[in-house]
Amino acid sequence: MLLLCAGCVLAHKGHINEARDVFAQVREATADFCDVWLNIAHIYVEQKQYVAAIQMVCRSMCCVILASYVGLFCRWLLTC
Repeated sequence: MLLLCAGCVLAHKGHINEARDVFAQVREATADFCDVWLNIAHIYVEQKQYVAAIQMVCRSMCCVILASYVGLFCRWLLTC
């Protein structure tokens, strides 16, 4: 959790690439920690990579909400 906070501080101070690296480390350590997907989405928005940002938001939604309709939509969206 502390590493995730460090990534947020880096992003807030404009160190986008460094923040992305920190969030990637958190994602590798615990892929089921849903907040990291949203943080990565914010990084992608800052980098104007909007499709990747949408995919990360969807992954976060799939992580949090396991309802069948949302799950099916997320799997479909991630295959695009």
